[in-house]
Amino acid sequence: MRSVAVLALEADAQTAWLDSSGTLPSADEPALEFDDGYRLAPTFVEHGWLDGAAMPALARIDAQLDAMSGPQNSDLWHVTALSGAA
Repeated sequence: MRSVAVLALEADAQTAWLDSSGTLPSADEPALEFDDGYRLAPTFVEHGWLDGAAMPALARIDAQLDAMSGPQNSDLWHVTALSGAA
């Protein structure tokens, strides 16, 4: 849940979070954290810790992050992209 909340923050708040986590200037930590949690989501649903109705929205976030990945998109994972990239 935290990674979804951080990904939803405005650029300045994400930058502050990244600074407090010690990962600046890289901006990929929330995405990496999301990926770790997303892999566990089916288990969370199975145990009743997460409503299965959340899975389609989480899958869309995962797909968007995948589309932003790769060497061709490395500029998106720098803190300067938070305020300038769509």
